[in-house]
Amino acid sequence: VEDERVQRALAMLRARGGGGFTEWDGNVSALSDDAWLTLQSAVSPTSLENYGACGFRYLCRSLLRLHVMEEPEEREMMEPAERGTLIHKVLERFFRAQQKRGRPQPREAWTEDDRVFLVSILDEELKNAATRGLTGLDVYAQHEARTIRADLAWFLDADTVFRQETGAAPSEFEVRIPEVEIAGVRLRGVVDRIDRTPDGRRAWVIDYKTGSRSEFDKIKEDDPL
Repeated sequence: VEDERVQRALAMLRARGGGGFTEWDGNVSALSDDAWLTLQSAVSPTSLENYGACGFRYLCRSLLRLHVMEEPEEREMMEPAERGTLIHKVLERFFRAQQKRGRPQPREAWTEDDRVFLVSILDEELKNAATRGLTGLDVYAQHEARTIRADLAWFLDADTVFRQETGAAPSEFEVRIPEVEIAGVRLRGVVDRIDRTPDGRRAWVIDYKTGSRSEFDKIKEDDPL
């Protein structure tokens, strides 16, 4: 299996470096039938968001699985997807560590020490990302780091307000959703975080979003997606 992956990677590099119009450049004529156009047997919430916002985006991302290829050394700034992944990882590490300490208790506010701890995790992850060439040029990376620190400080304040209003506390993280059929479509995915009240009678499913909301403005309020 590993040899096959290597050969596929080499074939991609040769094709993309050549002058022909190949499957690695968007040529779909090599596909022998129309099976690739069949709707996915199971979809994620992100796929449904793509479908609701833009059918062409769903075609490219979910069916054709097309993604922008960019070499790390060519990046001037951190990619939005990398930024989102990094922040998700930082928050997961932070909440898991706090949970081991029995925190936060219902309606407990985050403190300045908690902010310092969160930023220390961020700095570790930023350093790891920099070694992999994912943070871009230093002049931009420093600004990005300051922005993320400010965002996370705001996040802790907003999280305190949310938990004080609901009385809930974080209980589970990165939970895989069991596949379930809704309106003839099987749904799958991963939940970033679940908060529960101490009596277990109420719960909130939380999904972290680090990008702009503009893409979702195209989905109308009465759209079931």
